[in-house]
Amino acid sequence: MNARTMNVTHARHTRLTRHVGFTLVELLVTLSIITLLLAMLLPAMKSARKTARTAVCASNLHEIHHAWMDQAIEARQAGTQMIGGWGGWVGVLGRSVVGQTKVFICPEDDHPAIAPEATIRVLSFDNATFNYYMPLEVGPLTRMANESGTPGQPGYSYDMEFEDIRPSGGDMDFNDLVVNVTLLDDGTAKITFVNMSAGYHFYLDDLSGRELLPDLGRATPLGASVILGGRASYAVNGLVRRDSDRSNSIFFMDYVEKTTADPDLDDWSLWLNDEGVPAFGRHPYGQCNVMFRDGSIRLMSPFDIDFDVDNNRDRWWRTQTEPR
Repeated sequence: MNARTMNVTHARHTRLTRHVGFTLVELLVTLSIITLLLAMLLPAMKSARKTARTAVCASNLHEIHHAWMDQAIEARQAGTQMIGGWGGWVGVLGRSVVGQTKVFICPEDDHPAIAPEATIRVLSFDNATFNYYMPLEVGPLTRMANESGTPGQPGYSYDMEFEDIRPSGGDMDFNDLVVNVTLLDDGTAKITFVNMSAGYHFYLDDLSGRELLPDLGRATPLGASVILGGRASYAVNGLVRRDSDRSNSIFFMDYVEKTTADPDLDDWSLWLNDEGVPAFGRHPYGQCNVMFRDGSIRLMSPFDIDFDVDNNRDRWWRTQTEPR
């Protein structure tokens, strides 16, 4: 092989070698195109994900409605009625969704509310006559005190202070009975007996009426506790006290911190997020899923159903059985 032939062969080999890989410019152009495509697709993917989560949330409410109806039928057959507006409905409905308690959690909710599955049964001085139940939620004769930790997170703790009710009215010192509620790592709640200073007799029952802690302060010593399950992203309309046939009243909805939405007690302005929308408006455009008595579900703005605005209380919240 002479020198000229060798040079030609080397030149051809060089040209072939130069085209084996990509040039830096080609790589940069390719990366730029991929980045542009991702920038265009990510918002659409994020929107699709939120839409899917909103649909899951609506499906959860459908399941809750079916569970409620199942329990209501059983209650009617037993000659009783389902009672709404009490903390612990998660425990009642849990019997109809065994192993599927995830339906109580909205996929967009990072901090579900504690839903203690218990209530306080109050008996008279002679410990023989049933007087009434007191739920483990804030109410006219129940208040929350000594909060610590982050709501909805493990370690969150608070005291529930009860005022007993007498025919002449209570003294409103809220120290007749005190229990502590603490959220545990697995989402269950530990309820501990703290103090009792009243003549009435108090029993801690689950929502089926099973006695958990008997005669607090007498048969049950201070410090005794019981662990109950339940967290939820939804709340029942606190005005729904009994079965109602008013189909356009709110039944369940997305909510925060509580499992009962109470028009007489709740202040949504305390729950505003950075966008100025109540925190339970966690779906697209600050909307929340709302289920009505007839089982229908709508995405609505919290401001359109705010019970402190115009006639919203009568239009959306009041039931036929609630006195005006």
